[in-house]
Amino acid sequence: MCSIKVSPKMVPKERPRAMVKNFAVAAVVAAVALVLVFPAPGGSQEIEVGEVMSRIEGAYTEVVNSLLIFPVQEMGDEAPFDKISERLGEIAETARLLPRIENYEDDSSFRNFAGGLEKRAGEMAALAKKKSQAESITALARLQAACLECHKNFRF
Repeated sequence: MCSIKVSPKMVPKERPRAMVKNFAVAAVVAAVALVLVFPAPGGSQEIEVGEVMSRIEGAYTEVVNSLLIFPVQEMGDEAPFDKISERLGEIAETARLLPRIENYEDDSSFRNFAGGLEKRAGEMAALAKKKSQAESITALARLQAACLECHKNFRF
């Protein structure tokens, strides 16, 4: 009979139990975090109108300050267009949440206003990326008009 010698390098090492246990714990924590952050398909996550409007207001205020006030205070320095574009992206993203607010889910006029806000914010973000002060200010007026039209009909 032929005997084969197996070197220690050929024998697979057992994984330490602590390593496997740590991986299992990390996987469970990650799964729980995903469930908490992302609702199940078809599920809903309650959206508070006050919270959504505060997010839009905060981003809008930063856009106005960055576009209109910062250049004057800094004596002719260019507006921080990257920051402006980023905040406008937040407004557009938050506008997508508006039609999901429970009291307004079935209101087509509210959905139209939310869509208009998202569109105007997106248009202004594109202009901000071009770093055009004058065009961005004109777009800001259109964004403000979208806000005012909605708030004429809906009070938050």
